[in-house]
Amino acid sequence: MYLFSLVLLFALLGYILAISRFGKTIDAATERLINLFDMRRRSFFKRRSQTSDFRVWALGVGAPLLPDDFKSWLARLSAEEAQDFNWSLIEYTKSLGLQLDQLLDGSLDRDPRMRQVYVEAIVVYSPAYRKARQALKKAAEDAEKNPTMEADAEKQAAEKASSRRKQDSATDATETAPAS
Repeated sequence: MYLFSLVLLFALLGYILAISRFGKTIDAATERLINLFDMRRRSFFKRRSQTSDFRVWALGVGAPLLPDDFKSWLARLSAEEAQDFNWSLIEYTKSLGLQLDQLLDGSLDRDPRMRQVYVEAIVVYSPAYRKARQALKKAAEDAEKNPTMEADAEKQAAEKASSRRKQDSATDATETAPAS
């Protein structure tokens, strides 16, 4: 009986925590941990990484299908950057209802139209990915160079909020004052 009560108490506590504002923070952290676990699981059970497979395919068999600037950009990526791009590309193709493995294993060689759909999806996604990474990198560099800028922005927001409170309390005082 006590065990059942304890389980019920923890379930209720978990539910309350999940619907609170802390649940969203925990949810984002949990999602990152799940993605990290999934990447490690895939690399553990599949000795050859998909990154090297994609790179080999793109710079080898798939080279005639891809533009030169994409191939040169892919060749310049470090192993970690290539893996990040690969995981992002896998997620992007999944969102389109496509499986990148079909392109890499050659099962689309018999269907050139479908293979072209995959290649176009990759070609369309890569510039957007590059621009997003450059923007994130620039934002991180700007934050490192000028950390006081963020503090100033927080101060200004706090100052505005306090000035509004003073103004609101002054208007409340005039509203509650008896009219003469």
